[in-house]
Amino acid sequence: MKRRYLGKWELGSIVFHLCTAKMFTRFPETIASISLSAAWLSVLYTGVLFLVLLFFALRYLPPAIEKNRFWNLYRLAVAVYWIFSAVSVLKEGASLLHEAAYSRSPDWFLMFFLLLGATGTALCRAKAVYRMHSLLVLPIGVILVSLALFGLRTAELLHLAPVLGSGKAQVFGQGLSALFFYLDIPFLAVLLPRCRPEAKVKRTVFFSAALGVLVNVGMMLMLLLGQSFESGVSFGIPLYRLAKSGVALSALYLTGLLLSLMLYLSLALSLIAACAKGGLKKFSKLGAVFLCLTLCLPLVGCYDSREVEKTAYLIALGIDKGEHAPYRYTFQISNPLEMGGTQEKTMPEEEQKEVNKGVNHVVIEDESVYLALSQLRSRLGKEPDLSHIKLLVFSKELAREGLQKQAELFLSERTIRPDTKLCLTDSAEKLLSGIKPTLEQSTARYYELMFQRKVNPYAPITELEEFVTDCRSSGKDPVLPIVGGEQLSGMGIFDGGKMAEEGNAENAVLYQLLTGDAEGVILKAGESVFLVKSQKRPTIKVKESVISVSPTLHATLLEGKKEDSATLFAMLEENMTNFLRETAALSVDAVGIGNHMRKYYLTQEDWTKSDWKQQLKKATIVTKSGFSLEETR
Repeated sequence: MKRRYLGKWELGSIVFHLCTAKMFTRFPETIASISLSAAWLSVLYTGVLFLVLLFFALRYLPPAIEKNRFWNLYRLAVAVYWIFSAVSVLKEGASLLHEAAYSRSPDWFLMFFLLLGATGTALCRAKAVYRMHSLLVLPIGVILVSLALFGLRTAELLHLAPVLGSGKAQVFGQGLSALFFYLDIPFLAVLLPRCRPEAKVKRTVFFSAALGVLVNVGMMLMLLLGQSFESGVSFGIPLYRLAKSGVALSALYLTGLLLSLMLYLSLALSLIAACAKGGLKKFSKLGAVFLCLTLCLPLVGCYDSREVEKTAYLIALGIDKGEHAPYRYTFQISNPLEMGGTQEKTMPEEEQKEVNKGVNHVVIEDESVYLALSQLRSRLGKEPDLSHIKLLVFSKELAREGLQKQAELFLSERTIRPDTKLCLTDSAEKLLSGIKPTLEQSTARYYELMFQRKVNPYAPITELEEFVTDCRSSGKDPVLPIVGGEQLSGMGIFDGGKMAEEGNAENAVLYQLLTGDAEGVILKAGESVFLVKSQKRPTIKVKESVISVSPTLHATLLEGKKEDSATLFAMLEENMTNFLRETAALSVDAVGIGNHMRKYYLTQEDWTKSDWKQQLKKATIVTKSGFSLEETR
C-alpha cells in the first residue's frame, strides 16, 4: 500500500516550482528572441492556453487513475521523460553556475555537486523530497518577487512597444514554444495516488499552476521593461542580468538557482524511482545521513577560491587608441596598503608634488582587453579582479570610431556590474594618472561620489547597461559625460555607438531638463538666480510632421525678482528647441522621441520600415514647457 505523504501545501509547492523553475535559466531569452517586445504576450497567451487544457484534463481525470489499463505505459513514459529532463537540467544548471559565479570550476565538478545533493535528498525517500519542496518553495518565490521589484528601478513602459513585437505569426505561432514552461506538469500524475484526501488534488493543482503562470508573466514583463529588446539583441541569462547590479542581488539569484536545481533534480530522481518497480528500496537512515554529509567534500579546495593577497582589484579602466596596437589600456589598481593623497618625501622640497598612493597604474597596448589582462597578470603576479570597477573611461578619438562593441564586451563580462559609470575625455591615461582625491582616502569612493546624478547638473551620468541599451535601441541614442579640467562638464552625443557631436555644459543642462533627469540646476535670468528641477518625464506628441516636446519644470527663486521668471522660461524654451533641432539635423535622437513614436506602430517590422531617423530629420520640432514658480521665504 502506497504511503500518502502529499498534502495540499506539498502538492501545490511542487506544481508551482515546476511552473516557474525555468525562469532562472536562459529560456526567457529564447521567448524574447522570438516575440521581441511582445514576449510577455506570448507567455500570457500560452499560460492561459495551458490553464484551459489543465482545467479539462483535471475535470475528466479518472477517480482511480492507477487502475487504468494505460497506467503502466504512462509510468514508463514518465520515467523516460524525467531521465532525459534530469540530464538536460543537470547540464544546463552546470552551465548557468559556470557563467554566473564559478568560471574556473569545470562543468563535471558542478554537475557532480548538483547530482550529489539531489541524490542525497532522493535517498531519504519521497517524503523528504516533498518536505523540501514545502519548505523551500516560499523562499524561491520571495527571491523571484524581490528581483522583479528591483527591476522597477530601471523600468520603462515604452520598452513594450511595438505592442505586437515581431508580429502575430511569431507571437502566437512560434510563441507557443513558451508552453515549455509547463511541460513537466503532465508528467506529475504519477504523484496523485500518493496524495491525502484533504489535498483536494484538482483544485490545488489548478490554482498552483495559475499562480505559476502569473509569476512567469510578471517576471517576463520586468525583464522586458528593463531594456528595449529588438532583433539581434541578446539577454544572456535574463534574471542574472537583472541581479548583476548588486552583490546582494547576485547572491539572491544564485541562492534561488541552486535551491531550484536541487529541488528539480531530487524530484526527478524520486519520480524515476517511483516508476521503477514500485520505487526505491528502503535505505538505512545512517546511509542517507552519511551521503548527505559528503556534500561538504566538494567545497574543500574549491576551484574558484580567491585569496585577497593574490588578487589585484581594478577600480577604473581607461581605453585610448594605441600607437603599436589598436588599443591602449590604462589599468587603475587599488593599493589597500596606501590610501589617499600624500606628499612624496624623498624628493627635494622644490620638486615635491602631491601623488595618489592609494592606486597604481599599469599601461598596456594590445588588441583586446582580455589579452591586455593576460599581460597584466604576468606583470603583477596577481589575478586581476574586475568586480570592483567603478569607472570606464574612453577617449574621444575612440568614441568617434565607435564604442558599442567595447561596451557590449564589458557588459557581458560576468564580474563587471551593469551600473558601472562611463565617461569620455581627451586622454584616458592622463585622466586616470592625474586623479588625486583630496577629500577622500579611497579613490573608489571618490568615483562613487563624483558620478552621482544629483550633484552633476552639467553632465549626464550614464551607466554601462544604459549605454548599451541605448546603442542597441532604434528609439533613443546614447550620451556620455565628458571629464575635462578635473570636472564633469559637457557630453558626447552619439548616433548609435559612434559619437556624432560634442556638447558643452549648457547642452548637458538642456538635455537633462528635456529628459526629466534634472535634479536641480542653478540658472541666471536677468538679475535673478533660479533653481530649476524636472518634475516628470516630458510629454511628446506628434501631429503630421510637427513634433511637440513638453517637459514639466519647476523653478525656485533664490535671489532677485519674480518678474525675471518670464525671461527664464522664454530663454529655456528657445534653447531647448534649438538643441532638439540641432541634434535632429545630425539624425540623432538623444532624448528618446523615437521611443514615444514606437507605440504608434503595431510591429517591429512596421517600425523599421518607417525609417525614423529620416522622419526626425525632416520634422518640425517645438517645445511647449509647463513651468511652475516658487518663491523662497
